Amino acid sequence: MLGRVVGGCAIWAASIGFAGTPVEETLTCPIGEETFAIVGTASCSILGRYMSFRPQTTCEFVTRLPVCPSNDFPMYQPFSPDQITALTVFVETDEYQEIRQLSLWLRAYAIAQHMGQSGDPVTFSLMLNALWFTTEDVISNDAQMDVFMAEAEQEMARAVGPDRGFLAAIIGFALLSADREAQAAPYLETAASHREASEYLDAYLTAIDACRADMSAPNCAMSAPFNP
Repeated sequence: MLGRVVGGCAIWAASIGFAGTPVEETLTCPIGEETFAIVGTASCSILGRYMSFRPQTTCEFVTRLPVCPSNDFPMYQPFSPDQITALTVFVETDEYQEIRQLSLWLRAYAIAQHMGQSGDPVTFSLMLNALWFTTEDVISNDAQMDVFMAEAEQEMARAVGPDRGFLAAIIGFALLSADREAQAAPYLETAASHREASEYLDAYLTAIDACRADMSAPNCAMSAPFNP
């Protein structure tokens, strides 16, 4: 569900807490066992959101998706021994060399697809992060936007309670940003049916409604701060 995707905390609230504390961690690539360092954090707080609903945090410095230095392989989940064997062969193929040219989150998604994954929380998370961190690669590319929507529809089927309203609003705003007003409308209607359950969702939908007349306004960009 969405709560897992954005860190397991209540997605409709900002947290007042501690500044992030960088912590260096050492990882081992599953392919070739190369070791490399990433930056983690000992603490992190969500301060607000952007209009895409990506969190504004005190730990923006973290390595969000570790990447093996030598082969550019994104470690998006733990892998079984059988998967590692298959992936060790795969990274030597021409297909992987093409995938390697994609931006990070889309590369991870393409690998997940190659491994037979789709329509699950992991693949939705990868596409949501692609939307959040490489926005133009998704909303300006019809094929990638269609992939995002296929994953989003599966996540909507899993979502319950307040998550469903927030998820529908996130999808709706992404569709508006991709100039897909007609496709966005039913998602925003679903979100609106949940707005009385959360003041934060109500504020988010109010901001989205204000943008619908002119999505080119600076405060309506996916990267625009949303701090009600």
